[in-house]
Amino acid sequence: MKTILTLFLIVFLACPACGEAQEARLSPKMELFKEYCLKVREGIGNQDISALENCLKEFNQKVYQTTGGNFVYNGQTIALARYDRFYSVDTLASVPMGSHLKFDPAYVDTLLATDLQPVELDGPTLLRSDGYDCMYIHRAIAAKGKCIYKSKGSGSKELFVVAENGGTVNLTVKDAKNKVEVKDASSAGKPSAEVTWSMPRFGDYSIEVENTSDKDISVIIVTN
Repeated sequence: MKTILTLFLIVFLACPACGEAQEARLSPKMELFKEYCLKVREGIGNQDISALENCLKEFNQKVYQTTGGNFVYNGQTIALARYDRFYSVDTLASVPMGSHLKFDPAYVDTLLATDLQPVELDGPTLLRSDGYDCMYIHRAIAAKGKCIYKSKGSGSKELFVVAENGGTVNLTVKDAKNKVEVKDASSAGKPSAEVTWSMPRFGDYSIEVENTSDKDISVIIVTN
């Protein structure tokens, strides 16, 4: 009996689907794009034009548009694409994007051209190519609200969310088919949140993004 119980405990503790904590970090390109997003957030919050210019010092608008999203940052090319396999489930707390911050490099470039005056622009059309490092989408969420989205996938998965300046978020991903529920293991309410998990079987997963701040905010949701 003790042997059976010991084996059960070993399997339970080793199973990544059984707990909320996660040890795996984001892949290098995902981590690099998250760094860029956080620096944009900080630059906008501080109205620091030089910091934003530094984020875009290797950005080429023409190359970005003609390639469908090749963005050079810190000497590395990050191939960006639209997060197209993305569906709304429960968005009662959603608000219009309006002039909320978009982290897309083309949008930040426009902000610099307008001396950081908020502008309302449609998101750029990024081609879905065979090769990409990050897929992203912007959404805006009401103060203290939570929105739930859905996507599909399989294999090793990673996802992060960054809130615009002044905002804080929580993130939880649930994958019923693979019996996975993961949330950012760091303290509740932070500028960004990330999760990694494994999907042995192809299926749906839900993305719960909670705005823990006292104001409406935009967020960028990024996966690969």
